[in-house]
Amino acid sequence: MTDLFALDPGDFVAARDQLARELRKQGHRDEAKATAALRRPSVPAWALNQVARTDRSEIAELLDAAASAQQAQAAALSGRDREGLRAALDRRRSAVRAVVRVARAVVDASGRSGDTYERDIEVAVTAVLDAPELIELLRAGRLTDVKASTDGDDDNVVAMFAASIEPAPETPEVDEKAAARARRTATADVTRAEKKLAAAEEKVRVAEARAHAAAAAVDDARQARAAVEAEVEAARAALAELEG
Repeated sequence: MTDLFALDPGDFVAARDQLARELRKQGHRDEAKATAALRRPSVPAWALNQVARTDRSEIAELLDAAASAQQAQAAALSGRDREGLRAALDRRRSAVRAVVRVARAVVDASGRSGDTYERDIEVAVTAVLDAPELIELLRAGRLTDVKASTDGDDDNVVAMFAASIEPAPETPEVDEKAAARARRTATADVTRAEKKLAAAEEKVRVAEARAHAAAAAVDDARQARAAVEAEVEAARAALAELEG
């Protein structure tokens, strides 16, 4: 049987529809229905699937490093081994970078631009680490699409926590007026940067929504076609029985 999730995303839909037809002809209607409902993996999800299938050691290190970081965070929250959290986060970031590097190479090898998808792959990895059900799909190499967590980048959140638990250094005496001016300038810089970031993120959201909508429309149309083909096949079979 065709391993659909090993195929390039561009070949997925046609192979899925063909497999669904073959299963129906063999009388496996439930399997055919489930196969026809499979969604085409996004390019980042497909690349991660290939890493899971060909570089299991990289995925194993990623998941182990992520679990260790969670344990270190719990220990730091309880006041134990605060230095261990920073080391665990460094290991987690290194593991993420390693998986992203391999996944990017998969994208490059497919003729696509690794530069275009590198950030999406990194976001997908972070989202997978936040969702146990996605971790299992990654292990099986069967991810389809990965949405970023609405809670933000978990690594950044934990990193901020790590910084917050360190004792504050002694502050030297400073010119209060100069410090106030510096704070106002920094605040204005942050405000401008945040506005630019919000505008950029909105553009990304709009572009992604359009891309996903277009892909979903094509996929839905193919599924509808497959369903109609199944009806035609069933009608022909019934007619053949009557004529026989």
